[in-house]
Amino acid sequence: MLLSQHGNVERKVMEEVERVVGNGPLTFEKLGQLQYCTCVINESLRLFPPAQASRKDAAVDTMLGPYKIPKGMAAIVSLWGLSHNPVHWPDPWKFDPDRWLPERAKNRSPFASLPFSAGHRGCLGRQLSIMEQRSVLARTVQRYHLRLHSLSKPSFTTPLFLKPHGVFISLELRQVSYLSTRLGPSLSDASLARSIPVAAAATVAGAGAPVASGAGKGVMVDATAIPPDTRLLVLYGSNMGTCETFAGELAQHAVKIGMATISMSLDAFLEKKEMTKGAAAVIIISSTYNGTPPDNASRFMKFLEEPVEVAKVFAGVHFSVFGCGNTQWTRTYQAIPRAIDKALVAAQGKRLTADFACGNADSALDEEYETWKFALWEGLSKSLGISGAQVQPVSGAAGLVPAYVVTPLPGKRKEHQVEKAREFGDVASKWAMKNGLFIGKVLENRELQGTASDRSTRHIEIQLAPKQHYTAGDHLAVQGGNPPEVVARAAAVLEMKLDDMLHVHKASPQVATSSTIPFGVDLTVELVLTWCVELQHTVPRAQLAILIDRATCPPEKKALEAMMGAYDTEVNQKKRTLIELLDAYRSTKLTLAELCTLLPPLRPRYYSISSSPLIDAEKASVTVGVVKGYTPTGRLHLGVVSNYLAGRKAGQQVRVFVKDTKSNFRLPPTGTTPIILIGPGTGVAPLRGFLYDREASKATGPAVLFFGCRQDDDFIYREEMEGFKARGVLQELEVAFSRKVPGQRVYVQQLLERKARMLFQMLEAGGHVYVCGDAKHMAPDVRAAIAKILAEGKGLPLTHGPCLVEELVTEKRYLEDVWASG
Repeated sequence: MLLSQHGNVERKVMEEVERVVGNGPLTFEKLGQLQYCTCVINESLRLFPPAQASRKDAAVDTMLGPYKIPKGMAAIVSLWGLSHNPVHWPDPWKFDPDRWLPERAKNRSPFASLPFSAGHRGCLGRQLSIMEQRSVLARTVQRYHLRLHSLSKPSFTTPLFLKPHGVFISLELRQVSYLSTRLGPSLSDASLARSIPVAAAATVAGAGAPVASGAGKGVMVDATAIPPDTRLLVLYGSNMGTCETFAGELAQHAVKIGMATISMSLDAFLEKKEMTKGAAAVIIISSTYNGTPPDNASRFMKFLEEPVEVAKVFAGVHFSVFGCGNTQWTRTYQAIPRAIDKALVAAQGKRLTADFACGNADSALDEEYETWKFALWEGLSKSLGISGAQVQPVSGAAGLVPAYVVTPLPGKRKEHQVEKAREFGDVASKWAMKNGLFIGKVLENRELQGTASDRSTRHIEIQLAPKQHYTAGDHLAVQGGNPPEVVARAAAVLEMKLDDMLHVHKASPQVATSSTIPFGVDLTVELVLTWCVELQHTVPRAQLAILIDRATCPPEKKALEAMMGAYDTEVNQKKRTLIELLDAYRSTKLTLAELCTLLPPLRPRYYSISSSPLIDAEKASVTVGVVKGYTPTGRLHLGVVSNYLAGRKAGQQVRVFVKDTKSNFRLPPTGTTPIILIGPGTGVAPLRGFLYDREASKATGPAVLFFGCRQDDDFIYREEMEGFKARGVLQELEVAFSRKVPGQRVYVQQLLERKARMLFQMLEAGGHVYVCGDAKHMAPDVRAAIAKILAEGKGLPLTHGPCLVEELVTEKRYLEDVWASG
């Protein structure tokens, strides 16, 4: 575990094993020459001694410093405390095998670390154990690369001896000799000055294999310029996995150029705050989730509320914060990463970049991330005394080296398990697995739109796995697959058949990837393209630059260059995809390995649960608007999960997990509280669950629903909503039709203003407002309408309205569950 997180230590171990053992057998004589391996073992035993304490009985009256120990008295010696005593071990939590080198150890007491205890009761097998550990370390490093798996959540218990839990190590076969690729047959150490890319793309063989960010753009940093023992701390707050992926890639880049690098969540960092001491920099990548911190950053945000404690940790520490967000959530855009940046600046931290940096997922997150990454490496290089000439940008095809190796299996027939995987999609992201992905069964799948409607909205009920629970207001995440039409087009541009068999491996164990591709198993092209990558992702500028470099036809190259010059209008607004461009400009070619490197992994989609566990706790329903339409270029865009779910029949399985939104989008604790529900279209989904909840709990408080649709055929759940009103669950049911009467477009915000007096009275009585739907247009318009109602009701200028809404937000009485629109 320690070796996989400290690239400089791993490099030294590999060099020693290559030099002493090579590719031959490990003999007893060679074992004794593995001095640095012994240092690594001693240091790991110091950090994590097997026994936490030992008992010693005084044979005679003894003075132990100022303490008198009478004959026969037992003393407990803390071996853990001994090996972490800063008097003998400066920076005791740092993994530093060099402290065991003879020149550094000669003046240190031999009793400063006693992992096997000492004296007559010391472990008799100490030397044998050290020998075994050296042998295992050397033989393992000789054959494999070791990496800590991303699912690892290390913890330790001490029932008697130290027992680790939650540690998962990935082993991948080493393909070539480390030294032979690093030095070559006749190169000396002096010839090792070379530039190693630390971003998306190219690394020399000796420094490790390519680390891909999927952007085709990066930074070249002279690895020989990195000062020894440079340590980087990369922290993340991530719910959907994007920030964690960025953090993992950045950490791997740093390892590539010889930095000891550790990546962990912001909450996990709170247990290791002392790691900022001596660190070259602390890098933080975080998102905001419904205005709140990501699940694994909530405790860290509370820690930031204690400025004195924050200053103790971050004063004088170089740092950089990158925020991932979406401007469609206008009010809370970048709220959490901005708060982190502000707190670290207030704590006298030293920002590496000129200002806080962030990326907008609604436009160009990848490009903004890459721009920040270059500024980060520039700033870090300056702080380390590296000249600007040793940090250079790289882009286009030069910035693309595949993160994967694809091995065709010609003539091999599809096995049963491959066919089964094709039918169901037996792959899932590591992030989804960490969230408790389970197999649910479709119980019902029915159309909610009328027969005259040109749209499709499905009501889908799913049987939950045993011991799965939810609350009205939660989300259900669904793992779907790319539509067959899209998959077929992708295979065609790759000039591959859907049933071609292949194996996929990472190009190097050091490649940072959040891929969902199953490595080393029999796969088909169809399986990879269906379940593993986002095929309809809008192509970023960096990937367009790759296509320009790859185009061999002059007119096509010129057309792509023109497209780059008008990127916002010609690419972003028209939602052009990588597959679409490869199909249209056939002189540009990519391999499957390159395609998978560039495209983001396929992720689950969230849906608001539209049912109540008080009615049936064993099943949950979702209300799915099936996304299907043509882009301005004429490409048929098919929503990945909505079309997947629309095609699932009763009895078929789906992979899902329940996601607590960690927001306050919950019904009031008492049933007498008035509630105002606003949800046009599929935004009515969680509100339907609330109404069934209120009916089952016999709530008596007034409830009103404002629903919006185009015309009668779009009035989903009409019978149910009218039934709620007839039974008294709803006091008012207001429906805004935007297309029913020609020339009269009515939206929910207009109905709110018509019912201003009633709504003001409900709010004055302590009512709660629930808004669900489109974040870009509907949610801001509804907020403005409520602000106007409050200001006019209180006889205040309209300019006071937004502040009045903010008061409701603070009181947790104005609640939103909104999503980005396309």
